[in-house]
Amino acid sequence: MWQLNYVSSQVKTVIRESYLANMKNLPSNALKIVVTATSRSPLAPSWALIKAWKAQPRSLNWQEYQKRYRKEINDNPEALKLLQKIKTISQHKDVYLICYEKQFPCHRFILLNMLQKALAEWHYARALIVIMCLLLAYFSWWLLCVAVHQANLSEWFDVWRL
Repeated sequence: MWQLNYVSSQVKTVIRESYLANMKNLPSNALKIVVTATSRSPLAPSWALIKAWKAQPRSLNWQEYQKRYRKEINDNPEALKLLQKIKTISQHKDVYLICYEKQFPCHRFILLNMLQKALAEWHYARALIVIMCLLLAYFSWWLLCVAVHQANLSEWFDVWRL
C-alpha cells in the first residue's frame, strides 16, 4: 500500500490508497473516498481514457495516460475543489483513495502524487511565511534601534533591550 505522510510540529497529513476489495480492512475512523468511474467521482478518469487504457493492444502508455488524466483533473473545477477538501481533511483524519485496481498502475497513484506536490507547496509556503514574519520582526526591531540611537535615547532604551 502506498501512502503519503507529512508530519510537522502542527500538522499530520496521511493520505493512503487502497482497493475496493480491501475496504473492510481499513480503519473505521478513516475517510474512504471511492474514485472509480462507476462511482461518478470527479476524481475518476473519463470513460474514454479508461477505454483507451484498457484497450488490447494498449493505445496508451503509462506516461501518456498520466498526462491525459492530469489534464482531465486540472481542467475540472469540481475535481480541484475535491482535492483541496481532501488536503484539508487529511490534516485531521486519515484519508484513503479507493479504486478497483489492486496495485499500480492506477489513477489513484497519480492523485497521490498530485496531492503530495500540493502539500509540499503548502508546507513550503507556510515555511516562507514564517521566515518572512521573523525577518519582518527582526527588521522592525533593527529600525527601532536605529531610531532610538538617532534620537539619542539610547540610555532610556538600554532598560528595554533584550
